[in-house]
Amino acid sequence: MPYIPAIPLGGLTGLRFLERTGEAQRAAHANSPEIQRDIAYFKENIGSVTSAEELVGDRRLLTVVLGAYGLGDEIDKRAFIRRILDEGVDDPAAFGSRLNNQSYKEMARDLKLDTDFPRTSFITVQDRIVSNYLEQTFEISVGDQSESLRLALDFKRRAGDVAERGWFALMGDTPNRAVLETALGLPSDIGSFDIDKQKELFENRALTLFGSKDPAIFSDPATLDKVVSRYLVLDEALNGSIGANVRGATAVTLLSNITSGFGPSASQSLFQSSF
Repeated sequence: MPYIPAIPLGGLTGLRFLERTGEAQRAAHANSPEIQRDIAYFKENIGSVTSAEELVGDRRLLTVVLGAYGLGDEIDKRAFIRRILDEGVDDPAAFGSRLNNQSYKEMARDLKLDTDFPRTSFITVQDRIVSNYLEQTFEISVGDQSESLRLALDFKRRAGDVAERGWFALMGDTPNRAVLETALGLPSDIGSFDIDKQKELFENRALTLFGSKDPAIFSDPATLDKVVSRYLVLDEALNGSIGANVRGATAVTLLSNITSGFGPSASQSLFQSSF
């Protein structure tokens, strides 16, 4: 039976509970029989894999590898996966290089199955895959109870790396974008705008709320915490089950506390403009 995280409440309260108990809960998840079996099988067999064909032909191995890169839902696209791994991503003309998906590129670079010297037997690569797999599967188990909390955890873990590639990378990353759109109070139809206009809106909101339009701010732990806090408060206010008047007042109060360093009046104005 898979491990089920203890999350007594959703929203920001749920996140704070996960932060306090995260180490113990992640350990319990990692030690669950199902996860232990997956990891044991991976460690016993991945070192002998020398080609993309061998990897995609072993569903158990492929499940762990794809899961480590957040690609678990792609498990049935074996021909697609094989082509990416066969060609690699060093050549700009390669199929995988032309994809707007950094996870596939990262996987191909780590495994190097397109070369005569694949890295599947490297302990450092194996350990990285196992570590990522544990975190990804833990977040998935959180998402089974609260998709908002899963998105918040994912944002805190990955946004800094994604932001290194600029605003367009953040805007093109579906989970990160979902958090940012809500946290920044952007309109739900923003995706229909011209791409440069979208970028301008993201930048201006970030400047208003967090003091800078440079995406590098999302490498700062304090800013990350403010973003996910705003996201969870606003998401719960918009989608929660409590009454609109109560949740609106509660959210404004919480947002004032979250963004006290950036001006509560701006926070309240943004919150109100989101409804």
